[in-house]
Amino acid sequence: LPVLKRLPHVRAVVVFHGVTRMRRADEKLFEQFPATQLTLVAVSQTLAHSIERFLQRPVTVLRSAFDPVAFRAAALSREQARTRLGLPLDGSPVLGAVGRLVDGKGFSCLLEAFAGVSVHQPDARLVIIGEGAARDTLEARIEQLGLQGKVSLPGHLPDSATLYRAFDWVAIPSTQEGLGLILQEAVMAGVPVLTSELAVFREQLADAGWYAPSDNAQAWGRLMEHAFATSAQDVLDAQSRALAPEQAWKDFSETSQRLFSCR
Repeated sequence: LPVLKRLPHVRAVVVFHGVTRMRRADEKLFEQFPATQLTLVAVSQTLAHSIERFLQRPVTVLRSAFDPVAFRAAALSREQARTRLGLPLDGSPVLGAVGRLVDGKGFSCLLEAFAGVSVHQPDARLVIIGEGAARDTLEARIEQLGLQGKVSLPGHLPDSATLYRAFDWVAIPSTQEGLGLILQEAVMAGVPVLTSELAVFREQLADAGWYAPSDNAQAWGRLMEHAFATSAQDVLDAQSRALAPEQAWKDFSETSQRLFSCR
């Protein structure tokens, strides 16, 4: 942005993808640019509101989305995805999660909750795809909880977006998110989601969401047990209607074209 000050003929678009802690110096920097030269964009309405409150200037919403036709075409079948992850091909329930192995993703809470559920449902499995600084801590907790053989951490997988159909449900226990693309990917692949009680998730799923408070292992355990005893297809149908992937892709494409147009 300091460079932009010397280029008054250049128009810039700044896109915020996640929760951002801005300082007073940042606020003063943004104040130096008129709206005609600098457009602020956020990937969710929830994030846009928080930035608007701090900067006191309008923020456009550009909710990230995918082409649902292309995304579904690339997805592996249930059998292919389970084979890729080394999961049983029988009817054993599998809960999946995808994300960086860091504290903010809530995977420690997920392990605690799953440990309680597995006592009553010993054939259940949990797969957390991703890599990060919390791996050692999570591996140690898996051993302490006696979940060896029931929980797997396969690391970062380049083809993770094609593997959702291996799961019966996808859990997103994050403590904060700018949008949460995993939610969109899972539902488009045909898998319902369980999420933290965050405004950004309610923005997307409304009453079709299945929510539990962040960092509340007991609540997450109850949510998992309810999910494993419920028809996933019925929940998926409701979540698909709420998310409306085709309309979301159309809106994203049109808004992107408008924002980045040279006119």
